[in-house]
Amino acid sequence: MQWIFPTNRRSPIGQKSDSGRHITSKIPFGYKLDPEDKHKWIIDEPAAETVRVIFRLFNAGKGTTEICRYLTEHKFISPSNHNKQEIKGSRAVADPYYWCVSSVINILDRQEYVGDTVNFKTYHTSFKDKKVRKNSREDYVIIHDTQEPIISREEFEKARKRRNANKRISTKKQFHLLDGMVFCGDCKNRMYLNRKKRKSTVTYIYLCNRYKKEKLCSAHYIREDYLIKTVLDQIAFL
Repeated sequence: MQWIFPTNRRSPIGQKSDSGRHITSKIPFGYKLDPEDKHKWIIDEPAAETVRVIFRLFNAGKGTTEICRYLTEHKFISPSNHNKQEIKGSRAVADPYYWCVSSVINILDRQEYVGDTVNFKTYHTSFKDKKVRKNSREDYVIIHDTQEPIISREEFEKARKRRNANKRISTKKQFHLLDGMVFCGDCKNRMYLNRKKRKSTVTYIYLCNRYKKEKLCSAHYIREDYLIKTVLDQIAFL
């Protein structure tokens, strides 16, 4: 955890960062401290092999949910259990091979796996401020080749490009013509848009909210494209 501004390069932590040393106390899954040098990270097998498998699967086109399922089914131990930092009451306590999507995403985003030191990812506005704030990537301090890499730079860049492409797709909101204007003919409650995916096709349907949440209405729905066509046909006759 970083407690100074990233621009303060004259401070002891800033000088430590400039020398190529890690200023975080949290070591990424796949590395461990060198017993002969507490400032150096060395590869931790088989955790490092799990990291390689994640990048290999992701770059082969697998989604993060698919990767979690694969890791769980093939009994790859999760980061929290490997580091003996299980959160009380979490599923990982009962199942050491349970993987969540956030763990996979965190691994895919870490440039340290190519052998770099990445400092000042977060900061506090003052010593009294306990809230951790994230820096933009432009404010990171990156020193190359400070430890043995787990994956190649080519693998990391390929994964980063795909992650960025996925982020652009997910943040682009799709416009739906009749949103908020469709109501159930039986119970008069609002009908909400739902996305149905079958193989390679995606269909949008309006489903009664009262049925979906409480099963207090009949199980019926109407396709969005059919509804729009019906409305346009009715308008044409006006």
